[in-house]
Amino acid sequence: MSGPTATGPIPTVTVVRRRVLGSAWVPGMVFRESARRRAEARGVAGHARNLGDGRAELEFEGEETAVDEMIAQSRRGSARAEVTRVEVEELPPIGRRGFSSADIADRHLGLRRARRHRPAVLAGLGSLVALAAGRMTPGW
Repeated sequence: MSGPTATGPIPTVTVVRRRVLGSAWVPGMVFRESARRRAEARGVAGHARNLGDGRAELEFEGEETAVDEMIAQSRRGSARAEVTRVEVEELPPIGRRGFSSADIADRHLGLRRARRHRPAVLAGLGSLVALAAGRMTPGW
């Protein structure tokens, strides 16, 4: 006695990679961690980071439907974010695994920190420049 056999075409999964550049006002700069949690819940790889010009960069790679959901969420923002502009660029998939949420300042200035101890005022490179110029004071 043998088991049932499958008939018909084998479903395929389309993997895509897209880069999203967005401009928004987000108090506390919490978007990176929020994006990481949403991406991991959907099995999407990539990264989220603040750019030095005040924009955010998100890169998503994974199953097309899940990536589209992430982009739609990026366009909507959250109750605390006012999204003003979103640009999407298609990129070739590279087989990324995992999702990182590093700040551009962390990468370029070599800053190491525990997220829970670093004040939100230092989340963006623009804030670091303002801090260095004496236009703001650290919150620690």
